[in-house]
Amino acid sequence: ISHSGIYSLMEIGDTDSLISIASQTADDTQRYVTVYALNQLGRIPDALLPRLVPCLTGSNENLRALSVECLIKSPLGISLCIPFLEAAWEKEDVNQLAAGVKIVQIGRTNAALLKRVGEWMHTASSHSVKRQDWLLACLQQLSGDKIPSEWSAPLASWIRTAANDRLLNIAGSIRKAKFSNDDLASIATSLRGRAETILHDAPEVTLAALASSPNHAEPLGNLCAKLVVEQLTAPESKLTSQADAALSRSLLNNESAKNLIEVLEDIPSLNLQTAIDALLRCSNAQIDQELVEKLPRVSAIKTLAVEKVLASVNNRPDSVKKQWAAMMQNAIQPPENIVEELEGWLKRLPPGDAKRGYQVFSNAKAACSSCHQIGYVGGRLGPELSSIGRTRTRRDLVEAIVYPSLRMAQGYNPVRIRTVDDQLFNGLLTKQTETYVELLCGADKICRIDKSEIEEQCESKQSVMPSGLDQQIGLEDFADLLAFLESKR
Repeated sequence: ISHSGIYSLMEIGDTDSLISIASQTADDTQRYVTVYALNQLGRIPDALLPRLVPCLTGSNENLRALSVECLIKSPLGISLCIPFLEAAWEKEDVNQLAAGVKIVQIGRTNAALLKRVGEWMHTASSHSVKRQDWLLACLQQLSGDKIPSEWSAPLASWIRTAANDRLLNIAGSIRKAKFSNDDLASIATSLRGRAETILHDAPEVTLAALASSPNHAEPLGNLCAKLVVEQLTAPESKLTSQADAALSRSLLNNESAKNLIEVLEDIPSLNLQTAIDALLRCSNAQIDQELVEKLPRVSAIKTLAVEKVLASVNNRPDSVKKQWAAMMQNAIQPPENIVEELEGWLKRLPPGDAKRGYQVFSNAKAACSSCHQIGYVGGRLGPELSSIGRTRTRRDLVEAIVYPSLRMAQGYNPVRIRTVDDQLFNGLLTKQTETYVELLCGADKICRIDKSEIEEQCESKQSVMPSGLDQQIGLEDFADLLAFLESKR
């Protein structure tokens, strides 16, 4: 009956009658039907909005959701929702607070609403778990968007006073958020300050805080930088990805940069690009020279994104730029006699063991499973490999591992984007809207780039699969990995 009533009222189009019924009826079904019809017709008048506010606390779930949808379309409706939010906050009503998240998301330009939520956020650490969870949900809804300036000081206060487990939640909620230039310093200072005070007791929380700090605000303190480097280089560390994220947001002082250069050979191939980016951000001639001397001896140099590295040294003297260009070209250049080179590989490889090869495929050093799926396990950055042994020869597999950019699998051609401030991104295009694009730039790294910031976008000739794996694992491990892949039929 409800559905037929909706269609009939919409067909009639008598909005005055619909408004009259919606305003006067005490029956939830009638109100739902008439409000639904008016909403579909785009004819919800401001005079009806006060009648919808009591529905937010009613028992009819469909009417509650519809009332929220109608109220948040109007500045008046959002203002009317503030007393509802205050009541839900006081009662700690989970269902009503859940509806409030949507109200905050849409109404974040309403000054009174922002002020009220900011007041709650300022004293968040003294509130219950339910209330803090609700504030976190409000922050998470703004992921990728700009955090209102009215929340900057309250958020900084919450960061300074939050318990460690709650700070971990806050850091995750704001990691992708944007801040105005005026707000960057206070948020960064609060995150870095907490990171330094808890690094011995809670390294995971420390790294999360650093990873959420606005980009390259101030040089890391030596102790925080030491923790980042230790977790990047520790064998089988469970915090490698967190350390990588922290380093990607950090500026290093000269002492920390030199310490990082000393351990470049111990950094996993998937994380070497982040380390080099951090070192080049130092813009220090001595650090540059030490890096040029060390990097050719690092086997994973082939994994670096050449164009990104060269763009990072574009502001150096011409002699330095030429030195970097020659070094990087020499590192990635396939030999002219590639056929003979591959034949040499096939002759040198000992017999492999598929069972041991699975361990190589899965371990952190080779990190194959981070990007490739076999069965239901693994990442999806690269091609699915469950039957790779049936479709590729042994020679094909060696070529794909040693020279991944030589021939790329269909559907996995990467895109290169250069931004107006000369940043370079290389990855698989996963999403494109009218306002932004998203690239999958690594195993768990999604880069969102506003179209207004894109200077150039084109197909890339550099595979997202890093080169140099053959130099990072021994000959026996290579043979075992090959045997494992050949067994996948």
